[in-house]
Amino acid sequence: MTALTDRSAAARPTHLATPLPRTDRTEAHLFTLSRMNTFDNGAGPLPGQVTLLRPDVHDPSQDQLFLDQLLLPRDAWRYDSHDRRLSWRGAFGGGQLTLTTGRGGTGVIGPVDAPINVDASSTANFLCDMALNTGATYETSGGTVVGFNWDPTSPAWVNADWVKGRLNLSYTVTTGGPFQPPTITFTFTDNQTEDVPWSPGLGTFASTLQLGNRHGLTVWDLTFKSNVPPQDDQGEPFTGPDSVYPYWMQVVEDAAASALDGVMMIDNLAPQGTLVGMRGVRQNARITGYYQAAEGQAPFGIFNGQLMVDGQPVPGAAVRGDTLFWDTLPADLRGRLGLAAQGQATFEADGSLADAGQGQMLRRLSGNHALATLKAHEDLHPALTARHAEATDALYSSTLDIYGLLAMNPFVQNSQGQWGDAVQAAVTNDLSNIMNSFIPADMWKLLFPQQPQPSLTGELAVVANSPVEGVADPKAWYQSLATAVMTSGMSGGSDVNCNNMNGPRADQWLKSQVGTSKVYYTHSQLLFTYEWQQRFPLTAQYLTDQQTNAGTYSPQIDAQIAQSVNDINTNVVADATDPDLKTKLITEVTAVGAYAKTNSLYWAFAFYSYNTTPAVLANIALQMGINTGSSDGTTLSRLFQQNVAVLTALDPSGYFAQQYTTTINTFMATNILPSMFGFTGDAQSFDLIKQYLQYFVTQNLNNEDQQIAQAAAQISAILQDEDADKMLHDSLEALRDFSGAIQDALALPFIANRFVKWFTAKFPRFSSVSNLFGSLLIGGITGLAVFNLVTTFKQWNKLTDAQKAQVVIEASQIGLQIVAAVVKRGVRIYAIYSVEGMTRAQRAAAVSKIITVGEDSALDQGLVRIGNSAARWLADTEGTIGKLAVVDQGVVTAVLVNSAETAAEQAGWVGKVFGRNLDEFIATRVGPLFILAGIGFSIYQISQGEKGIQLASDIINIVSGSLMLFGTLGGWAVSGGLIAADGFMAGLISVAGPLAVLLALAGVGLMIYELTQTPPDPVEEFVKKYVQPAGFYVAGKASSVDYVTQYINPDQKNLLMIGCTLGAGTSVLSANPQGTIGVGAATALPDCVWQVTTDAQGLSQIITLIQPDSKSAPVAGFLSLLDDQTVAFRPQMAKAANPPQGLLADEPKVTSQTWLSTPSGTATLTSDGKNLAALNLTWQAVLPDAKGNYAPAQAAGFLLQTASGVTYQAGSGSTFTLRMSGMAPNYMKMVDVNFILNSTPSTQQSFGPAYGVYPSTPATFALSPQAPSFLTFGTTTGALVPTGQSATPASSGTYTVTAQNALGTAQTTFTLSVAAPTPPA
Repeated sequence: MTALTDRSAAARPTHLATPLPRTDRTEAHLFTLSRMNTFDNGAGPLPGQVTLLRPDVHDPSQDQLFLDQLLLPRDAWRYDSHDRRLSWRGAFGGGQLTLTTGRGGTGVIGPVDAPINVDASSTANFLCDMALNTGATYETSGGTVVGFNWDPTSPAWVNADWVKGRLNLSYTVTTGGPFQPPTITFTFTDNQTEDVPWSPGLGTFASTLQLGNRHGLTVWDLTFKSNVPPQDDQGEPFTGPDSVYPYWMQVVEDAAASALDGVMMIDNLAPQGTLVGMRGVRQNARITGYYQAAEGQAPFGIFNGQLMVDGQPVPGAAVRGDTLFWDTLPADLRGRLGLAAQGQATFEADGSLADAGQGQMLRRLSGNHALATLKAHEDLHPALTARHAEATDALYSSTLDIYGLLAMNPFVQNSQGQWGDAVQAAVTNDLSNIMNSFIPADMWKLLFPQQPQPSLTGELAVVANSPVEGVADPKAWYQSLATAVMTSGMSGGSDVNCNNMNGPRADQWLKSQVGTSKVYYTHSQLLFTYEWQQRFPLTAQYLTDQQTNAGTYSPQIDAQIAQSVNDINTNVVADATDPDLKTKLITEVTAVGAYAKTNSLYWAFAFYSYNTTPAVLANIALQMGINTGSSDGTTLSRLFQQNVAVLTALDPSGYFAQQYTTTINTFMATNILPSMFGFTGDAQSFDLIKQYLQYFVTQNLNNEDQQIAQAAAQISAILQDEDADKMLHDSLEALRDFSGAIQDALALPFIANRFVKWFTAKFPRFSSVSNLFGSLLIGGITGLAVFNLVTTFKQWNKLTDAQKAQVVIEASQIGLQIVAAVVKRGVRIYAIYSVEGMTRAQRAAAVSKIITVGEDSALDQGLVRIGNSAARWLADTEGTIGKLAVVDQGVVTAVLVNSAETAAEQAGWVGKVFGRNLDEFIATRVGPLFILAGIGFSIYQISQGEKGIQLASDIINIVSGSLMLFGTLGGWAVSGGLIAADGFMAGLISVAGPLAVLLALAGVGLMIYELTQTPPDPVEEFVKKYVQPAGFYVAGKASSVDYVTQYINPDQKNLLMIGCTLGAGTSVLSANPQGTIGVGAATALPDCVWQVTTDAQGLSQIITLIQPDSKSAPVAGFLSLLDDQTVAFRPQMAKAANPPQGLLADEPKVTSQTWLSTPSGTATLTSDGKNLAALNLTWQAVLPDAKGNYAPAQAAGFLLQTASGVTYQAGSGSTFTLRMSGMAPNYMKMVDVNFILNSTPSTQQSFGPAYGVYPSTPATFALSPQAPSFLTFGTTTGALVPTGQSATPASSGTYTVTAQNALGTAQTTFTLSVAAPTPPA
């Protein structure tokens, strides 16, 4: 087991083998804050800017954080550089921002009872020289001015009369996340005239910032074009142009955005305007902080490229590039600051030191030194000192706030950078110790006569002896596991009698017992509470505080609930199908507040409310769609689990953990999934969409809300128009065209904007309702697809009329709430699926018809299925049922790529609905969170009884393979961010700390045999006395079907064994394409090499691929006994409550797909004696009882091999030889790969072939012709991986990839193209 270590500041490396250059070790991040336009957002004060200065990224103790110019004490804030999460306490009520590389971020600022949702925007400041007569000209096309031409190397440009530092250009890019376009805001400051800076209002100009190319080099093209005359620039005096406030501006920045040149047009519109050349250098963001000219002198600040005293800029002083210039410094400041009247100081690249000439050096002060020096010169900085005092008082006035809870993160990294849950690991170890102590005394004395049995003390003793409701003697439960635990641990031992222990069977039995145990649930919850408080001792204070001060907190809870009720009453609209919708929603939210007050759970309520604010949800959306700078894709999964774990620590009942998962589920269904819709033709149905629109009109023409009724009437007018069908048809085609033309991840907002413009121009008589119609149409199309995924999960043409009607009803609710947002709050179409679109209450209303309380929620189940289907799609859109083997440090782990719960049709439909949005980068982030969000089985639900526990067991069994697949194929593996092997599944699925119920079995099965390092002597007696009666006996090592697992076979040149063959004599059974079974010579393909899974009772299912339709992908077939007593492979049979089924209506039906094997003799092992090579078996079908349950006692009849195949008969059957086998490449295919010309493909993705069943390794791969230079091809993986270079030149060609291992060869072709995006028609 790899130890988990804390990689916090306290555990940072003390040295580097190769020191980084100073500039590479220094970071400075400047963000401008603005309030989100969300309903009822907080109105408290905000800092205008946040500056994070990191003088040495390897020494976080030197970091400094400024809110405006307010420097915070180092112990008041923390920054997680891996997940890019910044939080502070005290100032402005505290805050938390989640940042993204070069794009800004989102966050929440203010106290927990008055949070303010904010956008954090990245800001660039350029100091620009300006000149007339630079040779710049207008560029025209067909007599129209389309831009400017200029040449920064021309004599006219170089020799122009440049006015140094005339303009300060500042622009801020605010990302809209994946759901709306980014916005750019500008500020133009004339440093010479000192007129009021001009900051054009949003909506008064158009702007773009995009990658371009100049002379073969990547550059940034920035454009600004005002729709209104610019503000007058009236200051005096001036030299050069009479204004630097433009009508139009075009500039080019270098790839690093450190310098620019370009042209602005002033004074008039084109072509009458005056063209002004501009060239500038970016303010070095590292030149930030408080500086001092000499010891004893007063400090001064440098922020945003300006010299500051007491938070105010000093006139005539600014930074240009790496140099601070000042002129006519007032006399009173000269003496205090120790600076001359005029001068300049050139900074080192890291901003820490500047040479001011004549031996004078300006030095940046450390955080503590700066605070002390400012205090010492309070008379010069009175306002700033007062603000520091206020911030300090706020910081230390109380030790408890929301930010203390946000800092409780149980995830730590080991030395390989892999993540694990430290609290869960401790709980697992505790349970192991308890298990040790409860092994029956006679068994312990038999096995370890020379060692005293461990005893429990302290908290473990208290927990182990804690009562469990409904269980008379918890100790007896632990003792009942002892034989299985010891069998699991000793089965691989060196004693010859260990060969008679069936370790895999014991493991399966343990899983089934622990998964449904109230003892495990209760005791693990108590241990979680204990270990959590051991790691985060402040938790106890929060728990005490919410009990002691419950009365004080009650008004704050009431205020938050009142805000939610106001949201419902103001924004939610009900229709005739659910007239009491508002009342129901109000009842639900008031129940949450009542629960918090009744049970004194203020901090649980506060943490839940805080982590479901719009800004936090916006961050989830943002991280799903773009590369935010974090080095792996686990960030969201860890954040989700961290939040549920904190809620569990504050509220052991699990109620608020349940509320949190429900809110996340709702956000997934109403924001994330619709925004991923791909607008592909296969995912739309003209008739269904028309039915949806008509249903909306019918239900809302007489709506009590007059705005909604009016909107319904406007939509009705469109539907009643004589060209209605053509309008709808053309609209759908337009949406498809726009979607195909926009090369942007999750491009819905851009598609929506283009659609409104197109509809307005195409149908001008309806132009006044284009935004309304577009919102309802897009909301309907996406809603229909999403709710079909959540509920029915079939392609449109396979839905019954009743199913179509149900999906329409469900989708109409999201359409209704979208229309309400548009007509009642003026939400624009591009924002309908952003957090600024539907409010929280509207999201709840939108899913009101599919979300239910408890374990049967269609939404919970649907999200799990979507996540599983996404995982299957990631491996292979259709047909994959194989096992993927992952080798980690010599240990082979097999992963079932397709669990039987995920049909090929579902996976294919998911791919069609989401289209290219479901690429590897997004799928590996979205999929796991869908799965985790879909597991709505929190502690609260499990505690409701056995059904909840068993349901949780089932769901985790279903998703485990999918989560492993995400981690293996996705960006996590590429970047080395895999969860630690010893806690991989536990770490990903522990939706709450104690919910590692099913996945901490390695801790319950301690393998005491190995830990004690003392082989027990009377092993033979243990086998006879305990193992045999428990059903864990085998006649010889690996002599049961349980040992059909993947392993590297030393006898076949280390080939990976994938499955097995079955046969009698010299021939083996073979699955024909239609599922019938023949006999013949063995192949290394899925027709002969089958998969076997065996449960805790020794009951098996046998699976392989069949291909009934040669034109379609292969499907999973299960070895089945049919009702005419024949045997064939058929799709997985329906659940017990449903009738048997066949491939066709008139063919024999499946009666059982469960088999019991009986070994005949002992196994043949591999030459190293470790693994099963061959075993003789007989096979019996196991028939279900009246309740659909299976047990070994219900085995009847035998399989019999015949000359032509296999049959079933009573009495006796054939003895089949099971032989382990590798797999040759099979059903190989690869999707076409397309790249945008001159784009830089993300290195966190790979493109490789897919198979029906994953073939054996080692394998080699070849590609013909050679891959483009921006891709590398792995000859041992078959994967194409981007190198980080630009995709160029334009090309398109057919490539052949060939896979070969010792068993066979296969190849497939695909198209690889590099092309510019196609503009919309």
